[in-house]
Order: sequence, then structure tokens, then C-alpha cells
Amino acid sequence: MAEGYRKNYKNRNNRRPQGIRQQVPVIPYSTTSPWEASTRHHRAIDAKIVIICCGTPAVPAALLGLATGSWIVGPVVGVCIVAASAFFLWNKCTSWLLRSIGCTPVTSGQYPRVVTVIQGICDSVGIGLPHLYVVDDPSINALSAGTSQQNISLVFTSALADTLGPLEIEAAMAHEILHLRSREATVGTLAAFAALPLVVVVPGISKVVYWVSGKGRELPADIRAVSLTRHPPSLYSALKLMSESAGKTRLLKTAAGRATKYLWTVPLGERPETTNQVNNVDHPYVRMSALQELY
Repeated sequence: MAEGYRKNYKNRNNRRPQGIRQQVPVIPYSTTSPWEASTRHHRAIDAKIVIICCGTPAVPAALLGLATGSWIVGPVVGVCIVAASAFFLWNKCTSWLLRSIGCTPVTSGQYPRVVTVIQGICDSVGIGLPHLYVVDDPSINALSAGTSQQNISLVFTSALADTLGPLEIEAAMAHEILHLRSREATVGTLAAFAALPLVVVVPGISKVVYWVSGKGRELPADIRAVSLTRHPPSLYSALKLMSESAGKTRLLKTAAGRATKYLWTVPLGERPETTNQVNNVDHPYVRMSALQELY
């Protein structure tokens, strides 16, 4: 037995023999702490926020400015429109987006299990308790939204609170809270709200929101969540249940639901076995496969 072992592992370069290597998803950016995104990633997020807030109203502002026919009045009108629209987007888009989805605020005494878990996670990562919302839907899912500390919000479906166990709730909430902690939810919120008027006209606008909000953000958030909860099987189980119930959702009937399709913990209406997306680190199947490597 020992002789065979030595023979198999003895080679010229003192390395293990080459065999079949399993593809492991690559995290798009490194982390500076278990739950913190890199400084480079934060700079990219800040740039996206500025571009969305100022770029979204830039076209109508330019058209209105040109309509004035003056080289002085036109730019002034354009700058005023951009500034007012950016202020509106930053302060009002979260509440309007959640209202369009059909979310209702969680009142005192409602869903004590979920609220207690969220409070513990927020204390662990050093952020204030977000505004909590629930949406009545048969699918198990969660969503983080918000542009500033004053309006950061966490949404979960009624099925999540009724179905998941305590450890699974902790894993799912940690994933979304870390999106808030790293400000990734800010970009997604702004992009989804800006896309709302185009949902009916452009069916694939949700893919644009997904690309703008940050392609490849879900697996790193899973890894950071597991680093915080120290229990990969719980997140794996939560993702499995979410994926199995994703097709039951009614949220895709609303414009806001279609705009935020890829911003939920598991994309609305998609199941992990429907497509084979090995290189897509946001796909539930790939994320669950990566989590299996951790335990």
C-alpha cells in the first residue's frame, strides 16, 4: 500500500501526477475582510452610482436645453434638470421601487424569528438595522435595496419566513445584508428604478439591470456570508429551496418585479437545472456547487 502510494506520487518535479481537474468558479475580486469588498470594487460602485444618477436624466436634459435655443439658458436648464433628477433618484427611488413590487413594512411583533436574525447580523457587520419589508409571494426569496444609510431596506417573501429554518434564514439574510454592507445594493436599486419606464417596451431590460448592477456579484457575497455564519450547508440548503420555488413567483407580473429579476437572492422564475451555466458565477447551480466544496 505504502509502496504504491510512493510510486504514484513520485515524479521528476516532485509534484502530484496530473489528473482530471474540477473547474472551480473564480471570485471576481478579492476581499479585504470576511465581509468587505475590495477598495477597487468600492471605487467601481461609486463610479456606477455617479453615472446612473447623472447619466439617466442627461438625455432629456440635453433635449430640453437644446429646445431653448440659447447657449446660456440651455446648459443651465440641463444642469438644473440633471441635479433635480439625481436628487430625486437618490432619495425616492427605493420607496417607489418597493411600493411597485408590492412590499409592505414589517410591523412590530411580525416575523420575530426573521427580525431577530437580521438584528444579530447587522450588529456583527456594523450597520444599522435596515427597513424591513415583506411581500406576499409563494416563492422563497429576499432582496436588498437602498441608496443611503437612511433608506437601506431588506425585503423577504412570506414564504421565506414560513418555510426556512433559523440557520437557513441567517444564511439568506447574511447574503443580502452583505450586499448592503458593500453598497452593491445601491447600484442595483438605481439601475432597476431607472429601467422601470422601459420594462414594457424593452423585454430584456432586466438583463441590462443585471449587467449594470454587477455581473458576478452573487458568489462573492455567498463566500462572505459563509465567512460570517461559519456554516456553508445552511446557505446551500437555503439556495436549494429558493431555486425549487423560484418558478412559483407572482412578482414577475409587475414591472418592478421584472426590472429586479436578477437582484433577488435567486433570480425570479428561474430554476438551477433549466440551463447549464458553468461559467456564470451568479447562477444558483454554480453557487451551490461552490458551496459544496466548502464542506
